[in-house]
Amino acid sequence: MPINPKVKNIRHNPVGLGCGAFCICFTEGLLSLDMALIIPAEGAFHLWYNYRVIPLKEIRMVDPKLLEILRCPACVREKPGLLTLVKESWLVCSDCGRKYPIVEDIPVMLIDEGDKWTATAVDALPVPPPRPN
Repeated sequence: MPINPKVKNIRHNPVGLGCGAFCICFTEGLLSLDMALIIPAEGAFHLWYNYRVIPLKEIRMVDPKLLEILRCPACVREKPGLLTLVKESWLVCSDCGRKYPIVEDIPVMLIDEGDKWTATAVDALPVPPPRPN
């Protein structure tokens, strides 16, 4: 979604300035809100605010640089072991089909964990993934 700035009647030479930034999480995403309260010399105040709603599907908690270097631990010695991010919650090996869950923003790169999900179709993988036992 684009950023929608709202500015009303801001004049020069303000006597006071109050600022704040907030991030609010809700079920559909994250609301980022920046605000400034400007109090001009004649005593009236004006509010400037800027907000952006970020849908959860656009929020990536695992660092993209980490995703670039991670490889399937079962395949990496003999094959490339490249992993594909699926449903923002799973890493799927393109060589062997093992599926590694991302639990609380941490990829669980245990071969035993990847083995549990090899028979599960990508569309059937649960989101969020269950915690490993």
